[in-house]
Amino acid sequence: MGYRYRKTDNIFSKTNGEAVDRFSVSFDGRGGLVSVNGGFSVLLPKVETLLSRAFKPRYSWSAGASFLNAGAKPHQYDLFVMKYAELTPKQKAAIDPDLVHPQERIDEARACLLDIHERHARKLFEQVTTARALYDLMLDAMRGDVWAMRMSVQLPVAMRNALVLGAALGLDTNDIYRYAEEYDVRYNTQFATNSVREADGFLSIASPADLQL
Repeated sequence: MGYRYRKTDNIFSKTNGEAVDRFSVSFDGRGGLVSVNGGFSVLLPKVETLLSRAFKPRYSWSAGASFLNAGAKPHQYDLFVMKYAELTPKQKAAIDPDLVHPQERIDEARACLLDIHERHARKLFEQVTTARALYDLMLDAMRGDVWAMRMSVQLPVAMRNALVLGAALGLDTNDIYRYAEEYDVRYNTQFATNSVREADGFLSIASPADLQL
């Protein structure tokens, strides 16, 4: 599919327009019984640089989700045969590994990962290839689109980041203030209001160079 694999953190990645698509796989080997999990995300390096100028500490900017948050079922795939799960490590050591982790379950896990990529990750990778597309995704999340909310960071943080990104793109961001007010009323909090104030604080002193993408 054109991905490059980075063994140190089990991430497949490739450049896609302004973005870097990442599909990660994690392995849980506690007790010698291996399970597979992971997630996927889109990173836009220029947007990350912009937000690192705006907010300290720096937040890594991405759109994406864990397999669980994306709605993938099963979000975790077990490579082991369940009857070995309660054995001690010493007991399992005496059993042929091909019985504990049979090849057929490894093949099924691979098929599961490919299915998650096709049904969940590909849509994000195809939709978010530019900073403007990322901004539109955040707005959809604020409007209540379930899929966009799954792919976004926490809404108050997305509101703050979207204000800065929208300013950098020269867009009208007034609706974001309304979404922040509605969020705080709904959840009886000041989180969104405080978050957009943080963005306003940066924008009030930002130079054109600070908003350069």
